[in-house]
Amino acid sequence: MPGRIMISREHLSINLRTYGEDQCAESGLALSDEQMDQIGLAAVKYAVTGMLLAKATSLAALEVIEGRPRDLKRKNRRLKGIYPGY
Repeated sequence: MPGRIMISREHLSINLRTYGEDQCAESGLALSDEQMDQIGLAAVKYAVTGMLLAKATSLAALEVIEGRPRDLKRKNRRLKGIYPGY
């Protein structure tokens, strides 16, 4: 599957927090360029299903950080107090 989704470490960290993944959000700020590239590639397979890019990149980040896919802790995002402007 060609392509990749580009996201900054900071934005990825915020997205992870909105889904309740605080521990992975901390790790997200220290990811290597290679890991960020892996996340971008993995996020495409989620995004093509039509899910939000925030969720696609968060699921891909969990997969790369933890070494295996799993569901996010929260099904719906909690923006208030986490996402800038909310």
